[in-house]
Amino acid sequence: MGLIPSFPCNNSSLVKLLDFSHNHYRGRIPSGLRACSKLKVFRERFNSLLGPIPDDIYNVTRLEEISIPFKNFLGPINSDIVNLVKLTILKLYGNNFSGKLPVDIGKLSKLEHLFLGANFLPGSLPQSLMNFTNLIRLILQFNFLEGDISTFNFSTLHQLTVFDLGINYFSGNFLVSLFSCKSLKAIRLSKNQLKGQIPLQVVQLKFLSFLSLVDNGLTTITDAIKILMHCKMLSIVLLGRNFLHEAIPGDDTITGSDAFENLEAFGSW
Repeated sequence: MGLIPSFPCNNSSLVKLLDFSHNHYRGRIPSGLRACSKLKVFRERFNSLLGPIPDDIYNVTRLEEISIPFKNFLGPINSDIVNLVKLTILKLYGNNFSGKLPVDIGKLSKLEHLFLGANFLPGSLPQSLMNFTNLIRLILQFNFLEGDISTFNFSTLHQLTVFDLGINYFSGNFLVSLFSCKSLKAIRLSKNQLKGQIPLQVVQLKFLSFLSLVDNGLTTITDAIKILMHCKMLSIVLLGRNFLHEAIPGDDTITGSDAFENLEAFGSW
């Protein structure tokens, strides 16, 4: 408990992992990370620390993982983070980060897991995000992100399995380019301002098991169900607060022995 001690890198330059998780540390992360020239993993979870994150972390260019979730870290995400080109895991969710995402964040092209949800990030997504060709999970839910999501070309993210942009202010039609990400298992776009119909191309996602589109402006519920019933791996489908003034289709809409054969939940949340 107490303050985080001075970094052991001051006595040894060979440290490759620093994990301060599950303690009772308070205050700020002290400076001194610059001395950790060989550091690959920095984790800090379940303490009582606050921010901002010390700037010298962006000089540790061998870092492959930064995990600092559920803290009181605040301020913008420093644009110098793009210096950490070896990062594969960046988890900063559940903080108080604000300010737009760095325009050239796509320089972190080795990222596999990007968790920035539950912050106060505003503005549109930077186009450079489409450089994340190794990305497996993209979690940006519960922010203040906005813009016409259908103008982005997500087809370059071939490794993507989880796509979560829920609880933001995105507008536009359902993003067709996402259907080129053939490994997708989960899509959450709930509580945005999307409109139009669910495209037929969604059936191309052979591994899709979770789909949440709650609280948007989608239309044509009968066609939506007829399309989704052919997504054979779907187990959870959440469509509530869409299809305004439309009637729920009758049982004869869902025909065929294999319709929704893996479905476990179909509801509003």
